[in-house]
Amino acid sequence: MADLIRMNHLPKCKIASFDLPEVLQNLSESDSYFKNNPEIELIQGSLPESLKEFLNKISQPVDFAIVDAQHSYSAVLEELEIVHSRLKPGSYVFCHDYRENDPKYEGIVYAADRFAKNHGYNILQLNNSNLNDREVVWGAALLRKPAKKRSFLKFFYYNLQTAGTAFLSKLKK
Repeated sequence: MADLIRMNHLPKCKIASFDLPEVLQNLSESDSYFKNNPEIELIQGSLPESLKEFLNKISQPVDFAIVDAQHSYSAVLEELEIVHSRLKPGSYVFCHDYRENDPKYEGIVYAADRFAKNHGYNILQLNNSNLNDREVVWGAALLRKPAKKRSFLKFFYYNLQTAGTAFLSKLKK
């Protein structure tokens, strides 16, 4: 994602990555790409506190989020709720480890499904944990925040303006 930001000249786009200090230290030491990339900000701390602190510091909305929380219902639901208020309409949340039919991940599936239902998000399961009668060892879901719909008055005004312009151009001919 950082490479796409740079290649498309999107200087206002940034990636914030959250993890424990020792994990980020290891990542920085083992791969300088993460340490030296201006598009990536590594944020140390425990979730969800570090996420809350970060969102309180920034003013811009979030376009895309990845939730890879602890594998529990409450952790996933809490992170989804925290990021929800900052997501732009029409933006996405990628939920990692969304694996149906796997008892180890049922909390993740239940939290993502419940959150999507409660907030009107569309949810796309990126696998169903079985592929060609074989268990799949990965899983994810993509949630889309509802886009704002135009109000009836704006819709009516737009159509009236468009129709009026077309009508006037026919009169001139």
